[in-house]
Amino acid sequence: MFNYIEIGEILKPFRAEGELLAVVEDRFKDDTKKVKAIFIETNGLKVPFFIEEIESDGEVFYIKFEEFSGPEEIKKYNGLKLFLRDSDLSFPVDQYNDDDEKTDWAGFLINDKNTNQSFEILRTEQYPQQLMAIVIKDDQEKLIPLVEEFILEIDENNKKILMNLPENLI
Repeated sequence: MFNYIEIGEILKPFRAEGELLAVVEDRFKDDTKKVKAIFIETNGLKVPFFIEEIESDGEVFYIKFEEFSGPEEIKKYNGLKLFLRDSDLSFPVDQYNDDDEKTDWAGFLINDKNTNQSFEILRTEQYPQQLMAIVIKDDQEKLIPLVEEFILEIDENNKKILMNLPENLI
């Protein structure tokens, strides 16, 4: 099974031949130029769209997918996110994000200020909008968003994260 990493989004159709404009995060630009397919989430599934031609002016990408022959076909994809498989990337995205901040917190202990509960992080997973900590509670895996709004303090030396989690999150 593949892990998919959000790399950017479709802006709009470009030219009559079925090209589109897309933005891609800087750290994914080189890898995007090398792949054979980019994935677009449709109906909850990541569907591969095969690249016929791809160019970039440094700001936007001009992409011609084999599946599109005109602008009308592309319009329904405007604003949708683009994804690559983690295996398509030349660097491990699960370890560091764009700012080189640590994002693998496996083994750290989350302490919730509100409930005084503690949870050991089994692993982290990058979702399109945020990094999630996977913990065990009541013999089930639960997700805790590792977002700035919830984190009060990080003690890397003692592997502890103090958080202010919303009520009933877990």
